[in-house]
Amino acid sequence: MEAWTRSLAEDGWRDRVDQAKGPSTATEGRIPAAFRKPVEEVNPHPIGDIVEDVFKAFDAVDALTAVPKSDAANGTDRTGKLTIGLSSSGLTSCTVDEHWAVRQTAAQLMNALSQALTAAKEDLSRESQKLQPMSGVDRLFAEAMALLNDPRRLAD
Repeated sequence: MEAWTRSLAEDGWRDRVDQAKGPSTATEGRIPAAFRKPVEEVNPHPIGDIVEDVFKAFDAVDALTAVPKSDAANGTDRTGKLTIGLSSSGLTSCTVDEHWAVRQTAAQLMNALSQALTAAKEDLSRESQKLQPMSGVDRLFAEAMALLNDPRRLAD
């Protein structure tokens, strides 16, 4: 064990580990790139326009803090006898006309389920696009950060 420890110390393994870690001050407190959401490149507007947009966002802050609407969506098969309810977290409901269902084959039921699920997914997609009030604020924040990251632009 003593010879092994001496060999590792002579090999300089600690220095290589420190180099592999990189500079600690540059990465301290930052989220690793693999865990960050991708940020789109923005070409910020003039600072006056950004300030005006910030004031408009403050005027609409109640809409941003309101309880979000439910993201529930429904889809039915072409007969209207089978309905599926979805939310972003998964299946919320499935209702079937039992008198209709007993007269169907397994393949017909699977087709009806597929049609209803497809319709519910499309409805959920449309609903989720409507429920993104933060997208404008996120864009405004990205523009402000772009200005702060390039101090020459602040002088314009």
